[in-house]
Amino acid sequence: MAAGTTGSGTGSANIATVAAGSAASGSNRTDGTGLSGTPSNRPTGLNPQIDICQYPYALLAEVSLADAPAAYQARCQQGWPGPSATECDLLDQARNTIYAAHGYAFKKEKWRALFGATPWYKARVDFKDSDMSKPALANVRALKQSARSCRSGGLPPIPTTFSASTLSAADQTAVVAWFTARRQGNPHLPAYLADGLTPLSPAQFRSWLDTPGLFALNPWTPMDYETTDGVAGPGPKGTTKIVRIGTSAPDPKIDCESEECEGFESLYMFLNDRSEIVGLAFFAAG
Repeated sequence: MAAGTTGSGTGSANIATVAAGSAASGSNRTDGTGLSGTPSNRPTGLNPQIDICQYPYALLAEVSLADAPAAYQARCQQGWPGPSATECDLLDQARNTIYAAHGYAFKKEKWRALFGATPWYKARVDFKDSDMSKPALANVRALKQSARSCRSGGLPPIPTTFSASTLSAADQTAVVAWFTARRQGNPHLPAYLADGLTPLSPAQFRSWLDTPGLFALNPWTPMDYETTDGVAGPGPKGTTKIVRIGTSAPDPKIDCESEECEGFESLYMFLNDRSEIVGLAFFAAG
């Protein structure tokens, strides 16, 4: 399968062709590299061989999903061929294009073959998540959750039992109650809200919660206690316990020898001695 892009009459994109280039870029110019396009088509810091107009989803390695349509229009003078929420496989491919742009060494033959057919992909044995920009990590997380939501039809039902929880009964009840309220559209948002250690407003935090499929609670979701010197920090005043909820953990029944199973996000709940939630934070590993 080739990796380029074609547009449709409705403006939705077939990402199955996005990653490998096509005539939809509308340009036959060369700049000495043997690729069509100009250096202005390439975000700073990205592999200089990637022509963004020909490989649109590589743009997500540097630009947020929210800013990508305007950035692509400005560079390429054509509409952004973004994946729709119902194109599950194409959401996976958009996410893995971000990894390919950073030289991730794919384990799954599907992705090795797809990106290996491009002139710019080079696997790096020294790849690490910290090589990726904050927008890239956020895009990976959002695309992964959108694909999960696409396949599940939305948030799963709230489980009644958990196979990977080490929480006390009272703390687990508090966690389940919060997720139940969140599923009903009315989650409790305490004064302390953060992305890692970065404070967020209620509107900013709610925008993440409203992302389809993000922070889903499943029967296999690990729930345990975090130390105060962990990635989420000590939390707000009154915190006596920090609960880590690994919402990106894959179903253990699924064969995870593929990039689809890789996860990033965790939700942290800061509880007081009465098992009340006094703070919330999420974290994307990188």
